[in-house]
Amino acid sequence: MTLMVVDGVSSIELLASPAGTADTAGSERSVRAYRLGDGLVVRLSGVLDGQAVPELRRELLAPVADGCADVLVDAGAVAAVDDEVLAVLLAGSFWARDAGCRFALTAASPAVRASIAELAIGAALPMLGNAG
Repeated sequence: MTLMVVDGVSSIELLASPAGTADTAGSERSVRAYRLGDGLVVRLSGVLDGQAVPELRRELLAPVADGCADVLVDAGAVAAVDDEVLAVLLAGSFWARDAGCRFALTAASPAVRASIAELAIGAALPMLGNAG
């Protein structure tokens, strides 16, 4: 795991899975959070399984800065996602709303869209372009 802070922006990257649990594509997975202006942007990529959950919780469920208006999640580069990760996204959605922020997915890969549809949780994880 690598933690980088550049100009006040934190980035946590998880490199390829440990031996025996490497994803089939061999791709790198990452959870990165950027605090920009009055919002938080969380970018997800690769195969996200239970090993990504602690970092996702830390970034998505951290206290928001005063004046934070939006929590946006970019899941457009996610190759596969498991139920534990979706549970953290749901928690993030409810947490953001309780904190007075708007929550939306800015992008969702086909794998993420399929999982959301299969579990019928789209109302809790709105897409930015579909927000009311």
